[in-house]
Amino acid sequence: MDIERIQEIVNTSELINVHYEGTPVFIQQVHPDTETATVFMLNNLTNKQVVAINALTEDTIIQDEEWRNLDG
Repeated sequence: MDIERIQEIVNTSELINVHYEGTPVFIQQVHPDTETATVFMLNNLTNKQVVAINALTEDTIIQDEEWRNLDG
């Protein structure tokens, strides 16, 4: 994921699923100068880590119209 997308996610009111190494996370803060982010693991909110932004992944949401197109 890139820094611009992370900033969008942090600044939106929508719930967007982001993972670090397969674990869902909450992004607390973005550090553009080091291209890292402070995150909390949602399965253990006491587990706070600073991770590389490019190690974060976003779930892809498929819209209804896209599902219809997959059927052929």
